[in-house]
Amino acid sequence: VLLTWIASNLVHGRVGRSWMAVRDMDIAAQLMGIKLLESKLLAFAVSSFYCGVSGALFVFIYLGGAEAG
Repeated sequence: VLLTWIASNLVHGRVGRSWMAVRDMDIAAQLMGIKLLESKLLAFAVSSFYCGVSGALFVFIYLGGAEAG
């Protein structure tokens, strides 16, 4: 629930608007003053964090643990 709330706040805030501008047309977003490198790196970092959390939840909730064997 906490991660859903954080994601909703990210998408509806300044960061989300910059992500949508870069998604739609990156050259126009750059002309508006959005830093492409920072925006794309932040999107990659956030998505990697969410993938890591979902992988950990998969291992420990669905599979019951990460023990070998």
